Amino acid sequence: MKRYNIEQRWLLVYSKQAFERETKTLKRNITSEQTELEKALWHLSKQAFACEQDARKAGKLILKKIKFHQVEWKISTITKHENKGRPKKDAKDSKIEYFITGITTKDETRIELRRRTKGRFILATNELDEQKISDAEILPEYKGQSKTESGFRFIKNNAMEVSSIFLKKSSRIEALMMIMTLCLMVYSLAQHHLREALKIHNETVPDQRKKPTQNPTMAWVCRLFNGVGVVSINISSVTQTGVANLTVLTQRIISYFGPKAEFIYEVSSTQI
Repeated sequence: MKRYNIEQRWLLVYSKQAFERETKTLKRNITSEQTELEKALWHLSKQAFACEQDARKAGKLILKKIKFHQVEWKISTITKHENKGRPKKDAKDSKIEYFITGITTKDETRIELRRRTKGRFILATNELDEQKISDAEILPEYKGQSKTESGFRFIKNNAMEVSSIFLKKSSRIEALMMIMTLCLMVYSLAQHHLREALKIHNETVPDQRKKPTQNPTMAWVCRLFNGVGVVSINISSVTQTGVANLTVLTQRIISYFGPKAEFIYEVSSTQI
């Protein structure tokens, strides 16, 4: 297939998990629409119209909003006299009011057509050579992009403070990008290492909602270390330094990164 003058290979993917999830959402939408439709029809049935055409026109306005139902209309009339009280035998002043009521049923044809679209999505690639990447490999490659995208999202947020750096020379911009890429690599390696260590030791750390997790983000772990710093104390011309504000949790996290990290933070495994 060719799109935007670029030859592409498209792959239609079906996911059972996505189908079940989207089908549940579809059922909720159908139920919600039925509730809202019945409410609108009840209010419409209480309105009086001057002619049948006006009544049907009001009904069509409601039909524009529905997707999964169809309505069968019924028109009824009531003759009313202009004056209050019991009309006289020779009274001629009267008017006819028109009322419209609707009976709803599910549009099974439209619902089935919508259901068939659930759990399916299209993946496209401009790599036409199936020897380089087969149809079966396209989906795993697509899923793997989420890790890269999450890394770039981390670079673009305020944690990297890139917006505070203004560079003109292209060489300096390239150098900054190189440093940021290296930082992202270290970030990703540290996150992977910590998650694997938690699984090996069958341990967890609290996430942002104070719930235990074995897959914390490194951004959150860095927040846990807020306030940790090096303190220097001068006593009789002798300076002593130490790491302050370490908690039991942060010491345990440090231990997962091995003896070198414990040495830097002055943490002993026997203290944990």
